[in-house]
Amino acid sequence: MYIKSFLNFCCVVLLLCVSRLESATMPLADNVPSPPVGCDRHVANLINAYKIGLVPAYATPQKLPEIDQNAILLDAFCKHLIEFRNPHDLPNARDSLLLLNALRTMHDNISAFAFQMPNAAFSEYFRYTLAAVTDRFYLANIENQVVNNRGFIGEAVFQGIPNGSPSNPEIFRQTINHLLGRIFVVKNTHKGPDIVETASGMIIPKNGQYNEIATCCHALALHDFSPDLEFYFVRAGSLNPETGLPSPERIAATLGILAEEVGTQHFIEYLRQESNDTDHNNNVRRITSFRATGRSYTSILESHIPRHFLHEDSGYGFFLADKGFHRPGVTLANINVLKQLPTGNYEYYALGYPSFSYYGVSGQNLLVQQEGFAPLVMTKSHSALKYSADRPIFPGETILALTPKGALRHDAAAMKGMSGGPLLRFNTSTNTIEVLGILTSIQMAANYACILK
Repeated sequence: MYIKSFLNFCCVVLLLCVSRLESATMPLADNVPSPPVGCDRHVANLINAYKIGLVPAYATPQKLPEIDQNAILLDAFCKHLIEFRNPHDLPNARDSLLLLNALRTMHDNISAFAFQMPNAAFSEYFRYTLAAVTDRFYLANIENQVVNNRGFIGEAVFQGIPNGSPSNPEIFRQTINHLLGRIFVVKNTHKGPDIVETASGMIIPKNGQYNEIATCCHALALHDFSPDLEFYFVRAGSLNPETGLPSPERIAATLGILAEEVGTQHFIEYLRQESNDTDHNNNVRRITSFRATGRSYTSILESHIPRHFLHEDSGYGFFLADKGFHRPGVTLANINVLKQLPTGNYEYYALGYPSFSYYGVSGQNLLVQQEGFAPLVMTKSHSALKYSADRPIFPGETILALTPKGALRHDAAAMKGMSGGPLLRFNTSTNTIEVLGILTSIQMAANYACILK
């Protein structure tokens, strides 16, 4: 009886395996429209790399490339995702939308094709490619908002921020310049210190003090339990808005070296030195502890990562005692952290420093070559915007909304690196910046933030 049952079980397993192998009969889909005449060169090259370089190689799933050749083909395709261009040299609106739709379709095609593959090693290369296409989609989404006047990159961010009251039209720009910033995570390795993660954040003044920031938990957790991690917050006013890094000249002047010598190791030395000499600068502070949203427990970052639950991916980082930023010598807008979503029709904005790893850095200074571009970015949307019929979920539903799990869903484009940055609105009637939430995660259908409680 047991032998018969075992044989029946083996037959079922064999049939499932055969079925799985036979099910891998769908080729990599070729449903991406060909680039039109006069299409942006980068967009055309990427689409052709998929249609001409990738699709034919996987047109017959029963005769797939060998593992090594598979890696070569996918690596060649991924190289076309990198754009050796200036972040301000973007496609026109037509080609930008073409790229966005093409990347979404490529993502769906590659995902469906890789899922049916029974060979785990074969599929692994596709998972890497899928992640690269996903990241490039998020960047293309930001670019698409920029070319459609719903987003701003670099110095243009400050032009896109609304004016304040007639008595102080610069108040919102001054506030973002002094309170927004970027987090750099330094890890001590056997090869020396290195920057292993970046995120965004915003100083939240309390009782006239500038010694804590709102940001996300996951950027400070890193799944790294080593105590050899250091967390530094650099204000926007101390960063070049086009690169997301301090100027080499600023670092060189601090360290007494030549600007052309400045690389990652000098940058880390600068972070450490400036965070210790807080009496003489208003550039850098070290984050030493963190309290997640909704929790009373404060994590000491010099000993362990932040303690938090998955649904609490936001909170407050604190600087060394009595070593917060100095009060700026200009009038700043009031900051109001909202506990619930405002009603009515209004524009809202996402701000942060996305990791633009898909822009080439040829011809840039050494520090940018080593760390890449991360220009300051601001995107915007409207509270009344609804899902259209061609959106994959909830047609007709307002996009800006709290989900049943308490996440704040929104439509201001974001990508990795912007985590921890604020989702906010500029209240011009009260000269107040109202923080709706903290950017935490992204999907192709929507972006998400956490409300600070």
